[in-house]
Amino acid sequence: MSDKSPPANPATPEAAEPDASKAVDGVSPAQADTSISNDVSVSDSATPLPEASAAAHVEGKAEHVSDALPNAAPVENADNAQSTLKAVTPDTPPSSEPPSPGRSWWWPRWPDDKEAQLKLVLGGLAALLALQWWNARSDISDLKREVAQRLQSGENLNSQTKLIADRVDDQLRVLQGKVAVLEARQSESQNQQAALEQLYRDLAKNRDDWALAEIEQVLSTASQQLQLAGNVRSALVALQNADARLSRVDRPQFIAIRRAIAQDIDKLKSLPSVDLTGVAVRLDSLVAQVDAMPLLSDEKPAIVAPSPKTKLANRQKIESSSAFDWRVEVQERWTAWSSELWSDLKQLM
Repeated sequence: MSDKSPPANPATPEAAEPDASKAVDGVSPAQADTSISNDVSVSDSATPLPEASAAAHVEGKAEHVSDALPNAAPVENADNAQSTLKAVTPDTPPSSEPPSPGRSWWWPRWPDDKEAQLKLVLGGLAALLALQWWNARSDISDLKREVAQRLQSGENLNSQTKLIADRVDDQLRVLQGKVAVLEARQSESQNQQAALEQLYRDLAKNRDDWALAEIEQVLSTASQQLQLAGNVRSALVALQNADARLSRVDRPQFIAIRRAIAQDIDKLKSLPSVDLTGVAVRLDSLVAQVDAMPLLSDEKPAIVAPSPKTKLANRQKIESSSAFDWRVEVQERWTAWSSELWSDLKQLM
């Protein structure tokens, strides 16, 4: 629509027709009337409009007609356009019928053209696909965001797991070191225990050897008492001491020795007892008597002519003296040997 200007002359329906014929270049008034009548018939066949919107609808149709006409010139003023529309619009009263209940006045009418219907259906499908694509895109973006969060949490968990694994490895290495130290100490303790056991065996062996040496010394003393002095009591005491020493040791390898000692003790107990004091007194008296006896070298008998009887008596006397001399010599030797033996016994006792 062009700018409105005040009309120069008052417009009438009769004067508007030459202006309308002048406003259209190359189009006859019959063609314009035909186009307008077609539009009006289409609008009449549609749903009746209220009175308030009828004028607006007519103005829209007028603009549509002006746009549809080729090389159409703009209308000079609004009054001419309104007069023209009044001339071409039939005088039909607005319908007072209410709009159909199935469709309101603002609801678009379904087009009759199949191509338009197809385009409308395709447009709806495209809109539906676009909506679904948008929803899918939002879902995918949400899924990506969730996956990213899951990945981030997984990475955090992996880092924490790695830290825990490192700590566990460190603790494991520390424990392995402690176990190695304990194993070394255990091996050292085992070696020390083995050394102590060996030392104990050596000590036990040495103790057994010492016990055997001691028992051997005691038995040797008892044998000397019996062989040299005939002291049964001392030998018996020595054997009893040896048996007591072996009983304290309590070794199974000494059973045979203790059995032999027990047999010797029984034999010594069965022998008659000897009065050593009486024997010593008698020996002392014998030694005193021997000291008081004259020697053979001191006696010098007189030489007398022997008679036959005298000769016989002398011969008997000589034989008896020779026998006496032999006995005296044996007695002297026995006395010397006994005195020597007594001195030895005193030293032993």
